[in-house]
Amino acid sequence: MKVNVKLYNLVNGQSPLDVQQIDNRNVEIYSMVDFPQVKEEFIRQGRFAVWSSVDGNNYRIFIEPGYYNEFKELYSLPVNKIWVDFWDACEKLSHTATFKIIIPVTGVALAACVGLSFWKSEISSYISIALVILAFLVMMISNSRAKSKIQQENVKSVELIKKEVGEKRFEQLIEARKDYTDKYFAAIYPEDVVEDEAETEALEEPVVEEAQVVETTEVEEKKEVIE
Repeated sequence: MKVNVKLYNLVNGQSPLDVQQIDNRNVEIYSMVDFPQVKEEFIRQGRFAVWSSVDGNNYRIFIEPGYYNEFKELYSLPVNKIWVDFWDACEKLSHTATFKIIIPVTGVALAACVGLSFWKSEISSYISIALVILAFLVMMISNSRAKSKIQQENVKSVELIKKEVGEKRFEQLIEARKDYTDKYFAAIYPEDVVEDEAETEALEEPVVEEAQVVETTEVEEKKEVIE
């Protein structure tokens, strides 16, 4: 599965924090400190770890070192195996959507449009436009369904991780992640910290969804995966 290919190719002699072998696949974990541009881009988005791969066999995770030391449980070999399996599922869904729906529909629409171009009639233009719109709608629906299935796989993966680390411990880690993030940004942007304790207590705590445990697997990244 190709994921953040440009990111994967940034490694140039840097030593990984850890290397894991998972079913003949390789997962390397790198510190974001060694890649300032990566840290700047993703930390600013609130993402402290990002997956990348060029072939679905070799993966590289770029992670903020303090975050990694704090949450190594979420990057252990058993947990990373769950994510590697998740990427495999995404690959199958992407392959199905591309080769069984998108390419055939595009090919049929283009062939029909070319054939209609030889039909010297005003109605042929309307038929061609209708075919293009129909093909576009089919591709949109196919892409939407693929994203929905990827989200379902995402949820399944999170449930497997909960079983792996224990539900209680999982919830503790999710809460600790939030605290770590808050403290990290408070240290960088101290002027944004609310000083009035009464006002702070009045603020509503944001809802932390379970699926947020996904680091680069966020469904937003799947746009890159399907391409």
